[in-house]
Amino acid sequence: MQLVEHDKAVALLEEVKTGNTSAVERLLPLLDPIVCWITTWRKWRFDHATQKDVQQNIRIELCRKFESVDNPGKIASFVKRVCVRRCIDELRRIVRRGGIFTEIAEERDLGEEGGIRQASGARVDPVGIVMWEEEARDVMEKIESLGELCKEVILAIHLEGLKYREAAARLGISTNTVGTRLYGCMERLRRLL
Repeated sequence: MQLVEHDKAVALLEEVKTGNTSAVERLLPLLDPIVCWITTWRKWRFDHATQKDVQQNIRIELCRKFESVDNPGKIASFVKRVCVRRCIDELRRIVRRGGIFTEIAEERDLGEEGGIRQASGARVDPVGIVMWEEEARDVMEKIESLGELCKEVILAIHLEGLKYREAAARLGISTNTVGTRLYGCMERLRRLL
């Protein structure tokens, strides 16, 4: 989700960083759509009251951390990070209280094919699953942003586990080109992450 009034939010954040407290009151409503969107993600499984509590905690944390934003142009990313961390903290709190997310185990393939082994009767770690999904989605978005050539070679080698020779045959390029392209694409990906 993008900020509708990104430039206005950046300008208000600059004002906040100079000590203008009234700018905070004008900035928070601009950020609220992102806060509400993230806290209502289905994967959190928050009821309405919990969503409202988490949203309020996020607003408080944002007010405390506005001054620490290094790059005001990246305010949407900053807000998203704060939101996700607060939601994960809430999941941890729920788990500590004894709330077990059994629905997660039922919805996800927790067998060997999924890469996660779950012992029968063991508790599911919802925080770990959510964090893994977030990271995986973020990496896939970054891979998508690299373009089709990079996406093809990275997915062929790292996701499908093809050998360079197999990837070269599928992509119609030489084995050396696969290696060179993969190296360049991975360097670009590392800079994005």
